[in-house]
Amino acid sequence: MSRDEARMPNTVLIGLRERAGLSQQDLADELTNLAATRYRNYPQITRKTIGRWERGEVVWPQPFYRRLLAQLFDCAADELGFRKPRPVQSEHEQTVPMAAPLTFATTPAATEPHVERDQDEWRQIRSALDRHRRDLAVLAESLYRDHRLPGLENTGVISSPGWLPAEPVPLDEITLTLDSATAEPAITGGEPESAPVRPLASIDTRYRCYHDAIRDHATPRLFENRLCFRLKPVP
Repeated sequence: MSRDEARMPNTVLIGLRERAGLSQQDLADELTNLAATRYRNYPQITRKTIGRWERGEVVWPQPFYRRLLAQLFDCAADELGFRKPRPVQSEHEQTVPMAAPLTFATTPAATEPHVERDQDEWRQIRSALDRHRRDLAVLAESLYRDHRLPGLENTGVISSPGWLPAEPVPLDEITLTLDSATAEPAITGGEPESAPVRPLASIDTRYRCYHDAIRDHATPRLFENRLCFRLKPVP
């Protein structure tokens, strides 16, 4: 890492502090108090410490400091704007990265209190949405009047006009063709914009995708690993 890269300001951390209405000294005091009251630990966190983090002089603070910041700002540690240094490898050590393996349901490990609170809030919100799903669907339908289906008004059913044939199509005339050359989806569900609907998985990170959170915290009664298809536009 070059000197210029190391000095890149941590604008994410600065934004978190400013939105919380804290000065650098205030943040140092809050972190010191949190460490003492929750962990009986007494680190030397000063305004100078915060300044070094924000100016990018320290790009990857110690895990304990990242944990304190995540708890104070109620976020994942990887949302604090710090950049984990990449290990330097020689040419013969470099290998082609392997695809991430499939993951299956496991029993979640013990979590931090603020992670548990975030997961509980996610479950409560999801439960509330489920209780009012029909009302919400009808409301959504009213916002997309051009996507309503004739005869199904006020039911919450909408569709893209391009998906509606001019007349009914017999099921035995429908065929599915596998397109092995299709591009990967542009949206995966793990984008930063989806962070508010993905609960914390640990002190360090949020769940990778919404369905991973469902797997661990809202498993349906019927939940199997099934082959899935991504439908492309109807020809």
